Amino acid sequence: MRNKMKKLKDLLNQIGDFHFQSGKGGKDKVDFIGTLVNKDNHVIVQARIEKKNLDCMEQKTPFQIWGEISGTNVTLLDNYIIITSYYAHSDYIEIAADPSEIVIGRSYDGNLFVTNISASIATMNNMFSDRVFNENVCFTKENPTVLSFAYPEDIEAMDTDGTLRLYRGFSHNWSRHGIEYRYLPYIDYVFSKPTSIRDAIAKIACARNLLSFFADYYLPLENLSFSDKQTDETKKFSGYCDCQLYLNHKEDIEVPEEPFLIMANKFSENFSEVWTNWLKFYADSIYIPTLFYEIICNRSTRINRFLNLTQAIELYSVHYRDELVKDIAQADGCRRKQIPLKYRIEDVLAQINGSLDISKERRRLLARAISNDRNFFTHYNEQRYSEPSFEEISAANRVLRYVLLSIVYKVVGIRDDYIRECKKRLNYSTFERDVSVILKERKDTNYTSWAE
Repeated sequence: MRNKMKKLKDLLNQIGDFHFQSGKGGKDKVDFIGTLVNKDNHVIVQARIEKKNLDCMEQKTPFQIWGEISGTNVTLLDNYIIITSYYAHSDYIEIAADPSEIVIGRSYDGNLFVTNISASIATMNNMFSDRVFNENVCFTKENPTVLSFAYPEDIEAMDTDGTLRLYRGFSHNWSRHGIEYRYLPYIDYVFSKPTSIRDAIAKIACARNLLSFFADYYLPLENLSFSDKQTDETKKFSGYCDCQLYLNHKEDIEVPEEPFLIMANKFSENFSEVWTNWLKFYADSIYIPTLFYEIICNRSTRINRFLNLTQAIELYSVHYRDELVKDIAQADGCRRKQIPLKYRIEDVLAQINGSLDISKERRRLLARAISNDRNFFTHYNEQRYSEPSFEEISAANRVLRYVLLSIVYKVVGIRDDYIRECKKRLNYSTFERDVSVILKERKDTNYTSWAE
């Protein structure tokens, strides 16, 4: 269980004493009174300050605000002025500042360095299959325990920056009607040395992004907390965080209640290998997770999703398989300097065929069909390429999404038989049929155009 900290909602609409650095080089401290207000689902600080102190703010560079509200220390990071109101014959103006993050529990007038950062993401419960609590259904006066904590195993990995841990705790709520216990899954990272808050957020987001691939859907980065050098060492234990961190601009995306495609028991035994492989892949191929993120956030749909998926696979091929693809192209008589997409897709399909089980000839045909469809939407050359139907693109999106997931799973070290199991899930259970649709082999499919 975690310590109780004051929530952001408890500090809204209350007058606070704040400060920021003004003057040349930010040497002068400016004191002002302000209020945190919830506006359009994010928090701004409203204040009244002297006009002479606006100069530093008008440079359109982010500045830091720190202070205290009702005895609670707060820090507002990377603030931008979004509203200013001037009054005639007055030395004061009203402003509204928009922070990127809000810290509760510390008042920093300079850089913020953390030693431990943690996120409790409720959706991660869909990653675990074993139980957190053991129930006693035959309790008696001599054996009165109704519920006992099962102490599930933590999942850990180390890297050059510190230690990552995935684990589960619990929370409880008491009322006159009963006590409710809830599972609380955590991503926790302990740094080997104090690290800037920006790098700490990036690290926890990196872990979240890996789990998003395992889930095959969006995971919110929520319930962030951290510890630093000021954290009470007498209370400090593994995972203890006494400061809250709010990301002020959150995605409003519906998260499905579905088990992960790759459950924790499929990667827990070799998680150190998985994490090491992911860090390397993530550093080298940041655009591939970015494209996937657009897809799982449903900002990329239909044709755009198809183009993003083919682009992600092409990026992977260019970064990791270029020499192998050249061999395939040259064997087919291609001497072009820029290798066509069809050879890149064919090579990737061969690489992950342990999870696809498609014959060599069908891989070749499938690669050419997908490449031609992509080229149509890239060039709109109706003389050279046929317009793919709605059914073909829908099928291609499911196939390519599974291919992209298989690439990432294989790269990080997930076994082929675990990857093959993903095809049994509803989203990918029509894989063989979808391949037939793309190859126009189905007589029960009405290949309608996008205009119909």
